[in-house]
Amino acid sequence: MKKIFPLIFALLISSACLKNEQRPNSESQIVELLNQNQSDATLEKINQELSLHKTDELLYLKASALSMKAGVDIYALFPLLKIRIFDVAISQWSQNREFQKKSDAQKTGIGLTPQDIEDQKKGNVKKEYVPLKGHELDYKIDSIFPTTIYNRENNFCEIVLSIDTAKKINYYSLLFTTQIESENICNDLMQGRTTAENFTVSSTLDSNIRKFISDNHRSIWIEHRREIDNKENYVKVLGSFWTLIDMVPMISKIPKVSSNGFKSLEEAQEILAQIIDSRANKNDELREKSRKQLMMLSALKVVAHVQNAFNLSLIKSPIDFICNSNDQAAEELVESEKDSLYLINAIDDPELIKKNKELFEDIKTKYQLILQDENDSPEFKEYRIKKLREYLERNKYSSCEL
Repeated sequence: MKKIFPLIFALLISSACLKNEQRPNSESQIVELLNQNQSDATLEKINQELSLHKTDELLYLKASALSMKAGVDIYALFPLLKIRIFDVAISQWSQNREFQKKSDAQKTGIGLTPQDIEDQKKGNVKKEYVPLKGHELDYKIDSIFPTTIYNRENNFCEIVLSIDTAKKINYYSLLFTTQIESENICNDLMQGRTTAENFTVSSTLDSNIRKFISDNHRSIWIEHRREIDNKENYVKVLGSFWTLIDMVPMISKIPKVSSNGFKSLEEAQEILAQIIDSRANKNDELREKSRKQLMMLSALKVVAHVQNAFNLSLIKSPIDFICNSNDQAAEELVESEKDSLYLINAIDDPELIKKNKELFEDIKTKYQLILQDENDSPEFKEYRIKKLREYLERNKYSSCEL
């Protein structure tokens, strides 16, 4: 690992000395040890100082020493990570390369109708359900199918009505099952003397049929909306995979992190998050340095998990991420969730936040709940790893040449 630039630590120590002039020698020794890449000696010295007086400045130096112990030169990696990751709007990844040119065809191929795509382009996609009303609930009974004869013990027979709705809500007629309590009507229906044309619909039955039509319309709309959302997410994810493929050469250049390195970086993340939480003023210099370092460490860990999960040298297309995932992929991807949450929380760029507002909020909500569940029930994490592993194996079996 390259040496940490002495200038950075000189600047840091100068600001720290202004706040506490009684400790210049000890902190100078710490900085000197850092500049000499002596992470273990640095951590020992820092821990000694922390036992006497705990300060955010010392904690920040400890986070830097832990990064060094993990083999990470965060300052050398910053430009590479920033240019290739943070200057790209994640929500716009699906616009990458030739993928965008083929998107409409791909959307149709995965289940979106031409009308769905046209509505998306015109901004006509309704996110909130609008119930049917008035004449939209009108209907016509096409045919009647008696399914049971009149039962004198229960005093009813059962029939099925095939209904053609005024507002088309499906490709086929709705089938409405109801009970008739009149023995004569039941017998007439069974004998074919009463048909759809001369069947009298009572006010109660009419009300029930209209409610049935309304409920079906809502259920079908919700299901269709869910399908559209799933397809849109699939398209976005596929576009993101294309971007990841573009980034494979960059990811491959970043040094891999060892198991012990992950532990050191996790401790550094916790320290940096603690510093950020303790300093409410966003203009605070040490808070800003901690935020940037937390962002970079978290991004690096996400990349490291990707390195450990896939054989990157064989990745040429999106499906290759499934086909070239290894036995540790499920665990690595689940572990990366906490790093993603750290990363999102540390981002402070208004433009980047604006571009990815919906995605960031979704990640925060989802991962915070997941992490809380894992804290409450440690076995939940193992369950999620197991389910993801099964998913990868199932898709590898169905989509890859084994």
